Amino acid sequence: MSLILNLILYTLILAATSSLATPRKPKNLADKFFFKPDIEDARVSPGNHSLSFIGNNGQRALFSHDFETGKRRSIKAERGNQIYDYYWVSPDQVIVFAEKLGIPAEVFSVNRRLSAVEPCDYVQVYDLMPDTPDRILIKDTDKSEKFFDLELFNLDSGSRKRVAKNPGHVISWITDKNGFARIRQWVDEDENDRFEYRLNEEADWKEIHLGTDSFGILFLNEPEKVLSFHRPAGKNRVIAQAFDCALNEFYGPRIEDSDYDLIPETFILDPETEDTFGFSYQSDRRRTIWFKHEHHAIQEKINAAFPHTLNDIQGFALDETHAVIRRHSDRNPGVWLLFEIDTGHTKLIGKERPWIDPAETASTQSITFPNREGTPIHALLTQPSHGVARKGLLTMIHGGPRARDYWDWDSEAQYFAALGYTVLKINYRGSSEYGLEYSPYSHLEAIRNSVVDVADGVRWAIDEGFSKSGKAAIYGSSFGGHVALRTAAEYPELFSCAIGYAGVYDWVKEMDREFAKEPIYWKLKQFKYYGDYDNEKELWQNASAVTLADKIQAPVYLLHGGADEIVASRQSRLMHKALKKAGKDVTLKILSFNKHGMVSERPTIRFYENLAKFIGSAL
Repeated sequence: MSLILNLILYTLILAATSSLATPRKPKNLADKFFFKPDIEDARVSPGNHSLSFIGNNGQRALFSHDFETGKRRSIKAERGNQIYDYYWVSPDQVIVFAEKLGIPAEVFSVNRRLSAVEPCDYVQVYDLMPDTPDRILIKDTDKSEKFFDLELFNLDSGSRKRVAKNPGHVISWITDKNGFARIRQWVDEDENDRFEYRLNEEADWKEIHLGTDSFGILFLNEPEKVLSFHRPAGKNRVIAQAFDCALNEFYGPRIEDSDYDLIPETFILDPETEDTFGFSYQSDRRRTIWFKHEHHAIQEKINAAFPHTLNDIQGFALDETHAVIRRHSDRNPGVWLLFEIDTGHTKLIGKERPWIDPAETASTQSITFPNREGTPIHALLTQPSHGVARKGLLTMIHGGPRARDYWDWDSEAQYFAALGYTVLKINYRGSSEYGLEYSPYSHLEAIRNSVVDVADGVRWAIDEGFSKSGKAAIYGSSFGGHVALRTAAEYPELFSCAIGYAGVYDWVKEMDREFAKEPIYWKLKQFKYYGDYDNEKELWQNASAVTLADKIQAPVYLLHGGADEIVASRQSRLMHKALKKAGKDVTLKILSFNKHGMVSERPTIRFYENLAKFIGSAL
């Protein structure tokens, strides 16, 4: 039996318990906010009999909470390996994945009672086969990581059968409710999304017209009908509309938000029947679109009972008399409840971070401020709670650029607010879900606009009195690392220190590396996102932080994962070298086992402790 790097599976440690392990007690603020939660990656099981989740039992373990009895069971991997993912293959079988230092180390299956352990091969799960026990759909990336085939994997025998062969250009397979690949997607020479559909596995592929700028496809309850999330030609925002694949035409009204792109965050399906209930997306808050009136009515009843939190219905239980809900907000990290639909009575399943009292946390406001061009720029502002001594302003910049900071629980913002910092997170132009006018596709535009918007946001916050010293600390990761260092270089008078984690500081060297690694894939939409890159490298180089290293006046702290496969750690070394050559105050720390993010809990805690020390000494 094979596994990545020929790792062999042995015996697993099984622990059956009626309650969670003894709650952990944080020793300091970093522990408090960066301990992994007691409930993570929670899912209602097929059959709706229990809630499964990853939690802590001396190590990251898999738990199940029985809705009827309240009994809990858990299972741990051997040798201290940490469970990081799992899938319900059927109502009575779960496949579980464990890792060590970010590397897959064990795979096994268990029954619904988390017993009867059976080792499995490591595979990349693509989809489940609800009507075919002991089978899952997996990716075959032997020929290409990007243009992969699909195989049917037998968990019992380990055998594989190819069910979808990639002709060499397909970038995505869309599966129906039974797990069969019914739609495939590719990109044409004009950088438009194209789609083909087949009636069944034996039928020929035929082209369908789902939109040339696609953001997702959701199969509806009728087998030939889907919901297409796409940006219509010439329009600013992403919409959703039903589509009949057999007739090759849209039908029904469009679903749209006047202020935000309708990009699906979660598809809401019944875990047993795969019935499509609705989907969620992000506007100023997370929103849910329900397809049935009765589900919408239940959501309204829950929201009326808990008006100060986001209330996500994760499924239904106990003969559909109860809704399984997760309550969370900017001040509440998450609590799971059974909500009796008729009476409104609730029963606690568990809290994600029971050691945190929401009454003692900081609140976050969604705000806008005008940049120098008069454009309202979106941001989130978290201020220290009453009684916490205020130290200054910390600006935190997300990566991407096609990403966004959302109004919700945010351990980073809460940690620094508890230390006394006002935290400003800026969704600069280029951030996702604000429409094409706010966030055009051009990566180079985002590289430039992000610096303008962040500088103007810092000036606004200083003018509003959020900085005692008249300066701010700035911290960004990935693309945000570029923003942090470039803004500190162009506007040195604004900053007391600058921090970059896994940042891109020399765009030409990083883009050349990425294009060389996957030349065919990157060229699919190269002009849309990267313009005439080959003839515009001078523009990219001039926009890089490394070219202005001599302009930075504040102390700089650079960090990078030594095993980062997204942005080469060479980027931080180049920036460090340029700053040293310019005689600047700079510290470089390469985190050996970390990738583009942290691989485990303890390094994460140390990471934020070190950031706090650096910022504290600078401010």
